[in-house]
Amino acid sequence: MRHFLFPPLSEQRRIVEILDQADALRKKRAEANAKAERILPALFIKMFGDPVTNPKGWTLKALGNVVDIIGGGTPSKANPSFWNGHIPWVSPKDMRELILTDTQDHITAEAVKNSATSLVPRESVLIVFRSGILVHSIPLALAETELTLNQDMKALVPKMEEVNSFYLLAWLLTSKQTLPACVKRGATVHSIDGNKFKSLPFMLPPRKIQECFTGTFQQILATDASRNSFDEKLNSLFNLLLHRAFSGELTAKWREAHMKELLAEMEEQAKVLNGERLDAQMQGLLFSQ
Repeated sequence: MRHFLFPPLSEQRRIVEILDQADALRKKRAEANAKAERILPALFIKMFGDPVTNPKGWTLKALGNVVDIIGGGTPSKANPSFWNGHIPWVSPKDMRELILTDTQDHITAEAVKNSATSLVPRESVLIVFRSGILVHSIPLALAETELTLNQDMKALVPKMEEVNSFYLLAWLLTSKQTLPACVKRGATVHSIDGNKFKSLPFMLPPRKIQECFTGTFQQILATDASRNSFDEKLNSLFNLLLHRAFSGELTAKWREAHMKELLAEMEEQAKVLNGERLDAQMQGLLFSQ
């Protein structure tokens, strides 16, 4: 029967302690991120009021009267040359950040000419219009560059000078109480009812106030970008610690400082497993790092 020697209990406790500290830091970051996500809607409501009740009495217009809604399409997969270009092609899988800077897939100008997709301008507001995800959330983003869409996406392009794209995005984010009412549920895939969506009452405060809000919004986005970068580094660090914990690297220096007591523990463990004392060869293997 083959036996495996586990690290001694004291070292196991040390490994667990280090990983617990790293995981606690990750949890605190997640809590901070959740609080940060509530800042934007709170700021919007403070400046403009609840978009459902419109307590400040702003002018109301049907959403479809203030934005053009542009759809997309998928170039032929049978033509590989359509898919080696530099034009971003957005699908629901790309909708993970409020500011969309790039996409997983890219197409050529020829693909745009020969498909149902079309170029939408920079600072268009993007929304997932058809997806199973709509049962619990409605992904939104602002296009940082000119791009194209697949058939499950829509782009909202302001057709009035009085509408600021950042304000439009924030209004949609804060109107999450009303947006779900526009979702039509299917057996597996859900979609937004275009007529209901276009008829949503859109608050239209003066452009100057929208731009004042936009300045603060952009500051929040810059903070979010910095926070996301830190989160990526934190997750990478945790994964590195996890790897080192199971490769024996994590506590190599600690083991060196406590070698005598660890040797005693390992000897006791060996007695339990196979009734033999650790020989010099085994000790060399364990402490050769």
